[in-house]
Amino acid sequence: MLDEKLISIIVCETNEQLCKGLLNELQKLNIPEEMQVDVQIIRASRGDLAAAYNTGMKQSNAKYRLFIDESARNLDKDLINEVVNLLYLPKVGMVGLFGSEMPLDGNFTNSKKRFGMYVQHEPSDSSQGSVTLGENPLWTQNVHCVDGRFVAVSQDIEWDEAVGDDFATAAFCTRYRKDGYRCIVPLQDKPWMTFEKPSFYSTQRNLNFIIGAKNFSERYLETIQPLVSILIPTYNQPSFFEKALLSALQQEYKNLEIVVGDDSTNDDTEKLLKEKYLDKYPQIRYFHHEKPLGGHGLKNIEFILDHAEGEYISFLFHDDIYYPAKISRMMTCYEEDLKEQLGIVTSARNVIDENDKILGRFNPWQPVQDTVLSGEQLAEGIFSRMSNLVGELTTVLLRKKFLKQERGEHKYRVSVYCGILDTELADVSTFLEICRTGHSCMFLKDTLSAFRMHEGQNSGKLGVVLGALMEWLDYLVLSWLNGAYIHSKETLEWYFSLWYPWAVREFNRAVKLHEGEVMPETYVWCCAVFEEMGKMDYEKVIDLSVAYMMKRAEDTSVLERICHKNERGLWCKR
Repeated sequence: MLDEKLISIIVCETNEQLCKGLLNELQKLNIPEEMQVDVQIIRASRGDLAAAYNTGMKQSNAKYRLFIDESARNLDKDLINEVVNLLYLPKVGMVGLFGSEMPLDGNFTNSKKRFGMYVQHEPSDSSQGSVTLGENPLWTQNVHCVDGRFVAVSQDIEWDEAVGDDFATAAFCTRYRKDGYRCIVPLQDKPWMTFEKPSFYSTQRNLNFIIGAKNFSERYLETIQPLVSILIPTYNQPSFFEKALLSALQQEYKNLEIVVGDDSTNDDTEKLLKEKYLDKYPQIRYFHHEKPLGGHGLKNIEFILDHAEGEYISFLFHDDIYYPAKISRMMTCYEEDLKEQLGIVTSARNVIDENDKILGRFNPWQPVQDTVLSGEQLAEGIFSRMSNLVGELTTVLLRKKFLKQERGEHKYRVSVYCGILDTELADVSTFLEICRTGHSCMFLKDTLSAFRMHEGQNSGKLGVVLGALMEWLDYLVLSWLNGAYIHSKETLEWYFSLWYPWAVREFNRAVKLHEGEVMPETYVWCCAVFEEMGKMDYEKVIDLSVAYMMKRAEDTSVLERICHKNERGLWCKR
């Protein structure tokens, strides 16, 4: 039983003179009331840092342990009290003074996102020092790895003695994260301590360091590289499917699972997988449904999303392909995003034909350099162009937790916006939903996937095209009624004026291409909306949009909470 009233300061001594200097500094610290401090001095040589710290841990049953480098000086007198208070925070297991994200290769010295500060003095001149600055947290900042010269913890987790001194702290942090604890760096108005020894962040990358990095990354791959689920919904096209599957298997990123949901009405895809892939690649999980689940493939997407175990989700439709760097390039963006502001990472993509020939790029909007757009900026771009700027679901990598639903049979879903399920624009509705909760979208200039154009795609069917036109209108109405993206009636009417001519052109083009076919029900809805748009009777347009959504809603109570009229009988925002 760990003693919650006891704090243990553990020091690895390699230089007697330095250690004496630290002991003098420790005597100046203020001790919190009702708490006691013991100091463990463990003598060790180079390469034995983790073993020395483990020895110190075993010699004390303190709840709180502070691992302090022997060269530390000028300690903040209230250091102990400040650190212990931080360790009381929910799920905080570790506090450091300087830290960063962990690159996917495990080499923390290459970190781009750094937080906190420390001062390093030359031993010959204790009056001068250089401040190493990362971004200063507003209060506390989650990090993946902290500087090893000061580490405070509250859990009984051992150091890893097999990774060497250079990666001992990185491994220690990784063990905490693996057990679900937060590693944080706090706000410091000024540095809480200075050091004479250099940081492991400034380690020279010699051969021993390179070998140590490889050893560390192999031991902790599953934590350094969070699990990504590649979800492949497929239907009756095994030749295209095999190309998509191979592109998933050839990813540079290693910690992957591939979940295949097979809606095929034959067993060709199943035979292919059983004969060539399932025994060889244990990361593939395969589900063959007795019959297509429906919803233009949406039910199959929901099924495999339910079975995904990764923290991140990457869809791969069976007729599209990934390029090898797709997942690793996008995961680097998420790993550098320690404030978790990103909800979507997307990229440029190519258009290919049935024979894999590149026909060109397929990007309604593509920046010349990597660019982050806020949710408001993204929605403005989407609505003003009536175009999916982000890309198909194949193009993106998503944080799974941002797809979480509060109600319904599915814990995680795509194709839902403001609680309303769509069927034709699963990608646009998903992106708008993620970003309306305050998350941003990263556009990468790299071309990382390819979208295949071929006969038989759902996107060319008349019912799909006309249904999509109505869903675009619904997004405008839902956004205004929810106060998301569209914040005034005037802005809503301006977007209506953009939607109307565009929708009429798309409607006429689609109807002409399918002349002679039986018109779907959405034909009547579009005609009714066009009539009211022509009169500029926008209240009637909203009426029709709400009625259309009510007719299709899985749960009308969700829509009823959003859509309501004021005392004059006019639609108004929630």
